Amino acid sequence: MRRFGPRSALIALLLVGLLLAASLPNFACAAEAALSVEVPAGQFKRARLTNLPKDAVLAVLVQTSGSGKLVVNLINERAFQNPSKPEEPIFMGSVERRLSFTVTIPETGNYFLVLDNRRGAETQKIRLGIRAERGRSAAPPPPQLQQPPPQLQPQPPRDPSSPAVPAPPQRQDKL
Repeated sequence: MRRFGPRSALIALLLVGLLLAASLPNFACAAEAALSVEVPAGQFKRARLTNLPKDAVLAVLVQTSGSGKLVVNLINERAFQNPSKPEEPIFMGSVERRLSFTVTIPETGNYFLVLDNRRGAETQKIRLGIRAERGRSAAPPPPQLQQPPPQLQPQPPRDPSSPAVPAPPQRQDKL
């Protein structure tokens, strides 16, 4: 069995993003990638997912071989570039053996899947499965039905001697 190195893993993840970005806007398209990576104790690895469209559905499966916990984060590019200004991750979880999750991408852009073993005491061998699918665009709402205009009744011919605006009806009060 051929093992993929970190560079191959990143290339595979970039392909997932490119396949999604290249698809037609209203066409549901899916891309998958599977890879293996090792994260040494006290370190983390990241995979960049490029050009994920808004409302894309990303499903991730993480399997580890070690006995320690591994922290998995999915963050946007702003959060990755500015760690001093922490933002809420799109997803954050820990895994001992197996973890799967699905998220909907909130806005178009680049995202990072971070595999964090900084608190671990041993190297983690990780198998990743990633599936990304462009969100199905919702059908536009049906047009609002407008009430038809009231039917106009033919008016009898007007007497030229009568005023143009009819006088208001007389009020009859009973005492």
